[in-house]
Amino acid sequence: MLAVLALSAGLAAGSFAADYRNAPDWRALVGYERVALSPRAEAAADSLVAAGTEVLGWVQPLAQTWQGSAVRAWPWDAATWDMADWYGAVLPYAVEGDDISGARLLDFRVDGFPVALAQAHAALLDGWAGVVLDYGCPDMAWEVSLPELGPGFWQAWADGYRLYRAALSHYTGGRPIICQCDRWAGLEFHCDGLVWEKVGWTLNPPEKVWHGLQTGVPGASVVLYPGPDGAGKRLAAGMAIARDAGFLWRDTLDPWTPRRDVEHFGLTVGTFYRDAWQRSLGVWQRIGTHGQVIVNLTNEPHRYGSRVVGPMDALVIQFRNQETGRWQKWETNRPS
Repeated sequence: MLAVLALSAGLAAGSFAADYRNAPDWRALVGYERVALSPRAEAAADSLVAAGTEVLGWVQPLAQTWQGSAVRAWPWDAATWDMADWYGAVLPYAVEGDDISGARLLDFRVDGFPVALAQAHAALLDGWAGVVLDYGCPDMAWEVSLPELGPGFWQAWADGYRLYRAALSHYTGGRPIICQCDRWAGLEFHCDGLVWEKVGWTLNPPEKVWHGLQTGVPGASVVLYPGPDGAGKRLAAGMAIARDAGFLWRDTLDPWTPRRDVEHFGLTVGTFYRDAWQRSLGVWQRIGTHGQVIVNLTNEPHRYGSRVVGPMDALVIQFRNQETGRWQKWETNRPS
C-alpha cells in the first residue's frame, strides 16, 4: 500500500497542532492537517472541520474541579461527573501540575464504570475524527502529585482503564485513539498511536522515539517537539516524515501558540512508495515523488552528495515543484 502525504494547498500534510483551552482561537489552527482540542471547544472544532481539518478530542481520565467544586458548566464535564457520581467512581486524589490543578482521579476499578463512561463520552464525540488520550500510559503510578497507592491499586485501575479505551473505540465506531505515553508496552491493543512527548528530552531521546515509530503503526503516532528551531527540531520533524507520523511543534514557554515548521509548511516530499531504509549504520533515507528525507541518528556527520547531514540531524529535500511536478533546484530545511 502506498503511504501518501497529500499535496494540498490548504493543509500541510503531516502537520499537527494542539490547544487545550476551552475557547481557542481556531483561526490560528487553520492549515494544520490534524488538531487536538478540548472536548469543550465544540465551536472551534466545528469551524476547523469546515476548513477541512481533522479534529480530535483531547481526553483525560480525570474529573475537573474549580476552587474545590466540580465543574459542570460544559456537557463533557457534566457527563463525566454524572457518571462518576452514579458509580461512586471519583477518588479523593487530585492531580496538580503546570497546566492542570485539582482534577480528581477517576476510579476505573469500579465495575461497570469504564464502559458506561466510554459510552457517555462517545456520545459527545460525534463528528470528531478521534481521540488523543492524555495520561495514556497503562497507569498513572508515575504522577508525583498523587500519593503512593501501591501496585495492587494500579493493576486493578489499569485493567479498568484498558476496558474504557476499548469501549471508547467501540462506541466511536473504531475512530483512532492516540495515547500520550513514552512506550508501547501494554498499549498495543488499546491505542492506535502514541504522542511521543518532549522528543529530545530525557524521557524520549531520539533513538528511543525512532525505534517506537518503527515498531508502531505507520501514520498513527505524533512526534511532539517542544524546543527552539535547529538540529533537534529538524531531527524530530525528519523522523516524523520518514514514518508518516504527525509533527507537533510548540515552545514550552508558550504552549498555546502552535509553530509552523518549514519541513511541513514550506516543503513537499510527495508520495512515498516504500519505507525508509538504512543507508549506513544509524542513517535512514526515504524518497518520495517530490522530495526525500535523510535522518542521521549518529554522532558523526553524514555526506549526501554535496550536502552534509550533521550529527543527530535530518535533511529534508524537495526536488520537484508541487504544482507542476517538474524538476526544480533543491529546496531544503537547512538555513540558507
